Amino acid sequence: MDSDSIVYKDTTTMLYIFRSSNQQLYLVPDHVMLNKDFIKTWRDQHPETFIPQACFMGFKSSIMPSLFLLWKQAWVKWIEPQLFSTYKDPNPTFSGSAFCIEQYALGNAIYHFITKQSSSVVLNGNLISKYINKIERNLTIIDDEHAEEFIPFAHQWYLTNFS
Repeated sequence: MDSDSIVYKDTTTMLYIFRSSNQQLYLVPDHVMLNKDFIKTWRDQHPETFIPQACFMGFKSSIMPSLFLLWKQAWVKWIEPQLFSTYKDPNPTFSGSAFCIEQYALGNAIYHFITKQSSSVVLNGNLISKYINKIERNLTIIDDEHAEEFIPFAHQWYLTNFS
C-alpha cells in the first residue's frame, strides 16, 4: 500500500469481497493511471500488457510462487544491465519513476501469469476481470480541520497542495 491509499477510511470491505471471490489478484489503480502521457508511453512499449500502477494490491497465496517468479524475471529486465536500458522510462517527468519499477514489472508479470493460466496470448477485459478484482478508487477528501488528526504528514501535504 502506498501514500495514495491514505485517503481510504477502511479497506476491510475491499478485502472481504476479494477473499470471497474467485479472482486471484486485486488492484486499486494509482493516480498515475489518469495520466494520459504515462498510459501512452506504457502502451507504446507494452501494448499487450496490463498497466500495473496500483496503490493497493494483493494476491491469493495460491498464486504467489508462480507470480513472484514471473515478477522477479520481469523486474530483472527493467534493471539490467542498468535502469531503463531494456525498456524506456514510462514516466520520465516523474523523478521517482525508478522507484516504481516493481509496479512496472508487475504489469509484465501479470500479463505472463494470466496468459499462462488461460492459454491465451491476448488479454481482453473479460480475461482480466476473471483474474483481477480491479477496485475503483473511491477517494475520501480529508478536510483541513481533520487532516492533522488523521496523519500529521498528510496535513502538511494537504496544506502544500491545496492552500
